[in-house]
Amino acid sequence: MLLPILWYSAAALRNWSRYDIPKFMPRDEIVAWSMVMMSSIRHWDYERTPSIVFENYDLGILSCDVEEHDKDYDIFPQVTDVIIYPGKWGRQYATVIHQKLRTISGRQRYAITFIGEIKNGKLYRGRNVNSYKAIS
Repeated sequence: MLLPILWYSAAALRNWSRYDIPKFMPRDEIVAWSMVMMSSIRHWDYERTPSIVFENYDLGILSCDVEEHDKDYDIFPQVTDVIIYPGKWGRQYATVIHQKLRTISGRQRYAITFIGEIKNGKLYRGRNVNSYKAIS
């Protein structure tokens, strides 16, 4: 009886911060470079693009199924493209692709940088929830 309770408790704790601010934040110079380089016209909506999924959310690794994506779109995500994805409690977060990784078993992988939260059309940046500042 105790084992199932421990099992489900551990699973709930692991998913507690799912789609919250990532645990491993990128360094400030990487964020600054990504913000300067991000494309204002190339945005991907995570909810509307089923071929794009997070391979490892906390480490910032995104993957794209090449065959499925090729059927629906003519272009693939590139470095400097912005990915908008939903967070907890109706929030939206912005990330930027900053490096293309190896393709493994038909999935193109990308390293992404967490930029900040989007509220009321403005982008907010901060290391934690208490220190957020509007940057655009």
